[in-house]
Amino acid sequence: MEEAFVTDIVKLTQKKVKVVLEDDIAFSLYNSELKKYHITIGSAISVEEWEEIRKMLYKRLLTRALTLLKDKDYAVGELVSKFKKSVYPMAIIDEVIERLKSEKFLDDKRFAENYVMFHAEQKNRKQIEQFLYRKGIPEDLIDAALEEYAEDNPDSEVELAFSQLKKKVKPAMNLSDYETKMKLKSFLYRKEFEFSVIDRAIERLEKEENG
Repeated sequence: MEEAFVTDIVKLTQKKVKVVLEDDIAFSLYNSELKKYHITIGSAISVEEWEEIRKMLYKRLLTRALTLLKDKDYAVGELVSKFKKSVYPMAIIDEVIERLKSEKFLDDKRFAENYVMFHAEQKNRKQIEQFLYRKGIPEDLIDAALEEYAEDNPDSEVELAFSQLKKKVKPAMNLSDYETKMKLKSFLYRKEFEFSVIDRAIERLEKEENG
């Protein structure tokens, strides 16, 4: 980056501020760092100063990322969103993310596969898809993780739907009654099970009830 002028300084906390440069590049600094580099509104940051600040921010962000990943796995999009909120320049975020991916600290494929493996017995396919999508996992990785699990566990969705039906069904219910059956199907539909899975779960429940 060439020499840039500071267009604004915004207080974030008692100890930190957001520094805004030309072209809307922004980053956060501690008050002590603001004084160290003599940064004020209208002042210029030289190429050399920016390189020093950039290296400092990179090291700070990498350290924070490794601390977060020490406790649990994260999706790439999840960390990017978190770092944006902490006011790091996108170029530095990208640099840190690429470093983490190259050293296998971050892996969206692994994240998706692990989530499916540990939650497929409690959540159906649609719920898992929505969760992973919100985390920023690419659709192709979500589909691949779900398909791989389904190949190894072909009846997992039906098992889950059936177990939820068992909790819903009361002893006095007549499963041969059309209205009762429709209520149970609606119950599973609201839980976002696919129609084919709902039919198979209902069929299994009827067989069990009929002995």
